[in-house]
Amino acid sequence: MTRKKGMHPQAFQSWIDASFAARISPDRLGQTVGTATKSAGTHAPDGKFKNERGHWENYTAALDVHIDDIDTEEERRLMLAMRARLWAVWLRDTGSFASCPHLHAIYIPLKKKEALDTQVEDFLEYRSGLVGHRRDWFWWQHQDDQITRLLRAAHQASRAL
Repeated sequence: MTRKKGMHPQAFQSWIDASFAARISPDRLGQTVGTATKSAGTHAPDGKFKNERGHWENYTAALDVHIDDIDTEEERRLMLAMRARLWAVWLRDTGSFASCPHLHAIYIPLKKKEALDTQVEDFLEYRSGLVGHRRDWFWWQHQDDQITRLLRAAHQASRAL
């Protein structure tokens, strides 16, 4: 699979690792860098990196993943595999997202804009990452102290970049 434009190589490798660990095809990448209205700037660029051709390319630490053809158990496996590989990840399937269910994820180790840092902080407190900051019951029920410590450390390190 080829890295999608706007996806940092480090995040791409983590995505590939997570999708294979979850036994889910990695070909379900949605929006990386983009300006979709519903995203409210979440997918705007976070920075630049030199791509495979030596050219500067914008990246975002945010990623949307298509889930329209996988079942709940596959979603759960993928979310847990992503979390274990340093992604903050939420299921977006209600409210304004009901017509386009997807996973919204942020690769924590990368330098990020403030809006994504805020979402990661919500994730680390088992919250939705959305306005209202509601409790995210999936993560509340799947707490793993060791992984949470790794996620917090990655978040702290990314803020120093």
